[in-house]
This record gives sequence, C-alpha cells and structure tokens, in this order.
Amino acid sequence: MLTLLVLLFIVGLLLYAKLRWHYSYWSRRGVAGERPVYFRGNMSGLGRDLHWTDINLRIYRKFRGVERYCGYFTFMTKSLFIMDLELIRDIMIRDFSSFADRGLFHNVRDDPLTGNLLFLDGPEWRWLRQNLTQVFTSGKMKFMFPNMVEVGEKLTQACRLQVGEIEAKDLCARFTTDVIGSCAFGLECNSLQDPESEFRRMGRSVTKEPLHSLLVQAFMFAQPELARKLRFRLFRPESQIPDSNLIREPEFKIIIPVHSIHHDPELYPDPEKFDPSRFEPEEIKARHPFAYLPFGEGPRNCIGERFGKLQVKVGLVYLLRDFRFSMSEKTQIPLKFSSQTFLISTQEGVHLRMDGLARP
Repeated sequence: MLTLLVLLFIVGLLLYAKLRWHYSYWSRRGVAGERPVYFRGNMSGLGRDLHWTDINLRIYRKFRGVERYCGYFTFMTKSLFIMDLELIRDIMIRDFSSFADRGLFHNVRDDPLTGNLLFLDGPEWRWLRQNLTQVFTSGKMKFMFPNMVEVGEKLTQACRLQVGEIEAKDLCARFTTDVIGSCAFGLECNSLQDPESEFRRMGRSVTKEPLHSLLVQAFMFAQPELARKLRFRLFRPESQIPDSNLIREPEFKIIIPVHSIHHDPELYPDPEKFDPSRFEPEEIKARHPFAYLPFGEGPRNCIGERFGKLQVKVGLVYLLRDFRFSMSEKTQIPLKFSSQTFLISTQEGVHLRMDGLARP
C-alpha cells in the first residue's frame, strides 16, 4: 500500500511538473498573456457562461495597445493572439505560405461535411478552392441572379402569411436554404413555405453545432501528438512571426480575433450601436484596411463573399419594399448569445413586428 501511494505521489509530481513547464511556455519566452489554468488554458467558462468571443474580447481589451500579440492557451494548445493590424496583414497576405493551414478537424471519409474550404488544409484545400472559384465568376453570378429574385418573391409571399410578428433568424435561414438549393443544385427546397422541410431540417442540423463537435475540436487542441498519429494535420513546419524574433513552432496556433477587432471602440466608437455611417467611403478610407474582416482576407478569404452579399441585397429589397419592421417585446435587448454553439447565435432568436405596406 505504501509503495502504491509513493508511486501515485511520484506520478502526480511528474504530471504537475510537466503541466507547469507546458503552461509556462509564453512566460519563458517573454510573451505577455493571461495566466492559464491547467487543462483549460485560457478557456475557463467556455460553453458554460462564456462564448469563445467573450473570452477573446476580454483578452483583446486587456492587451490591446500594450502588446502587438500575446500568449494564449486554447485548452492545452499554445496559441498566439494577434492584435496588431499590420501584423495581421503580413500573416494573411505577405507571409501567407507560412500560415496557410487552419488546423481544424476534418475527416472526409467518415464525416464528408468536414471536407469544405473552412476545414481543409494543404493540397486538398488548394484543389477545392481552384475548382470552386469557377462557380463564383461574374458570369455565373449573373446566371444565378434570376433564381435569387424568384426566391425573393417567395420570401414576400411567406411573410404576408405571417404579418404581425416573425422570428427573423429562422426566416433568414429558410431564405438562405432556398437560395442555395435553387442556385447551387437547381432544386426547390420550399423552406419558406414549409419550415420543417427536409432541406431545412438538414441545414438546421449542420449549423446547430452539437456538443460533440466542440469536443472533437477540444481533442485536436489538447492532443496534437495523438491527432498526428491519426493523420489529422495541424500546422506547417517552423516559421518566423513577421517583424519579430518569435519562432512559430509546429502545433503553434495563430488566433486572429476578428470579432474583437470589430468591437474595438478605438476603431468603431460605441461598437454595439448600429451606425451605417461607419461604412461611408470617407470613413472606410480613414480606417486601416484590416480593421474590417467579415469575409477574411488573402488567399483564404470567403469564396462566396459576392454571392452572400447579392443574396442579402435581394432579400432586403423584397422585405423593405413590402413591409415595415419594428422591435418586438420578445426580443432581449441587449441580445444574449448562446454559449453552446461555435457560431454566434442568439439564445431566444430575433423577434420583430412586421406590418405590410400598401404598394402603389
């Protein structure tokens, strides 16, 4: 019994020493950062009380203006949290070849939905990107436009049946499902007419981000060695962080906190306020070009940016032409976001009052 207790003590001591050495990585290199918690790193509260954007925003506000970057632990993975916009530009464009891979979980054989541009890396990503680029040319977009207009008409018809109050998030998701079904597959998904249509149910299951998806990503972050043995590629070999003496080692994650940048009051005064004047040409010109990154930048920017913008414009034209919108009492102000999903999603939806307008 005494021998067993001694062995357990030694194992515990070795584990403590290993964890202490691991989590002192940034301090040993003179990089500032919040003190991590063993096993959880800087992610304490994730999925319980906090969304990952809440954690990023806290760290961004703490070190922005003091450091160009800071140390960060995504569970057990060493991460570098970039706040300097010039450095972000270098990583996303000038030195893209050294920072091309995202290291997100993908297993096309067993989970085909992970074989997309967001998750894929290396040659697989490059091949898919080159082939999909042809889908979003100007000529193809013109060909898709009549399909979007047709779905826009159906959006108006569906809204006329719901005049009074709507849940905007679900309505927009159904509109998106029908647009993609029509433009990409030539199919009528009928999500606007039937909220429980097969395509809408499938789309809901993809965007719901169940807990096991978050656990898989946590596994990838916490067990890079095992992940590599299972042939999950994480990162490229060592490379130098631009304009610094810091070397990015394998399994060294780069975090670009887009949400935090968009909520920086120095860039966008009163960031929670809806202020369209922020995007007047003069205002855009006065800001750093990398202060607004809704679709990313560089070779890994969103391939569907123009498609998405066109779809939104078509939807807004049809909605604002025929209806007047105001806030419903059911909508929580400020909006409360779910901590259970990876995507930013409200807990209770976005409820709006909708009144029909007389058309001339």
